Amino acid sequence: QCGSWFGEKKWHPNSKYQKVVWQCNGKYDKAHSQCTSGNLIEQDVQRMFVIAVNRLLKDSSSILETQKLVYDTVFDTAGLERERTALIADMSVTAELMERMSSGQPSSRSNGYAHTQEYQALQIRYEQAEKRKEELDNTIQDKVAKKALATSFFDNLKKQNSQVVRFDEDLWSGLVDHLKVHSPNDVRFIFRDGSEIKVDLSEEEKKRPPLTEKQMTEISGLRRDGMSYAKIGEKLNLPRGQVRSFCLSRTSKNEAAVQEDGEHVLCKTCGKELEHTPGFRKKIFCSDGCRQDWWNRYAKFKAGEGRATNKVTCQNCGETFVTYGTNRKYCSRKCYSEHRGQEGDSRD
Repeated sequence: QCGSWFGEKKWHPNSKYQKVVWQCNGKYDKAHSQCTSGNLIEQDVQRMFVIAVNRLLKDSSSILETQKLVYDTVFDTAGLERERTALIADMSVTAELMERMSSGQPSSRSNGYAHTQEYQALQIRYEQAEKRKEELDNTIQDKVAKKALATSFFDNLKKQNSQVVRFDEDLWSGLVDHLKVHSPNDVRFIFRDGSEIKVDLSEEEKKRPPLTEKQMTEISGLRRDGMSYAKIGEKLNLPRGQVRSFCLSRTSKNEAAVQEDGEHVLCKTCGKELEHTPGFRKKIFCSDGCRQDWWNRYAKFKAGEGRATNKVTCQNCGETFVTYGTNRKYCSRKCYSEHRGQEGDSRD
């Protein structure tokens, strides 16, 4: 949107919610109008890369067929090399003539004027040749560098015989030149051979098959263990958005499945519909297996583990104890009473 490069930034660093996003470096630049382009989550960029590479592999045969044509035309430097050699020879002759003229003396004033004019013409000729030589050097160097990148691109493309399933950093380095971000749903991959592929994640998610029962069970279990949407998607090779949509829909169903009097309709573990017996305690789980599974998962929270616990020193006895939070000052009611009593005596 504004022409700036995207930069890497960490959200919620050093926590289980940590994720890497890419955002425009001009997003918060006050020097000019702030860019309103959206952010890209790193996992989404990796998924888009997999989609783009798989599309590229479908046309790999035709791309490899054009390799020789590209090498013979786009990266051909033979003509430039010949022109460069001729320029170097001409510059050498011109420099020699200028040296001879600078060492010689004109015989008269008129000859001196012509001598100066000829010398200046040779000097202009030399400078023009030198400027053209620099242009040729840059062009040749640029073509050689692009040919090396294209060679690496074609070599990596030849090695990839099957569809890409997961993100590969080496494959990224060998194939991708840069990305153009028009919007979060319009990202263009520019490959090293110059080809461009547009990826729209919103359209790709519509094409994905629905979740299987096994995937739903795995997502529910991992989510109960506190794993983030992105980590679950990475573990099960699923889009983060698909995992998030499923979890939110399941949460809304579970909330709707609790009646106003607090009676659960669905099992807290597997989501199966519960059958309550009149006159007996209301069920939360459909079976002992689901009950044991739930408590096995949450035993650490029952024991106080996995929570924001801290070690605090008692202000009365000096012993260290573990507490939830940081507001407690005493290890027991007894120490609290003793310490407050001592404070009362000192005030008296």
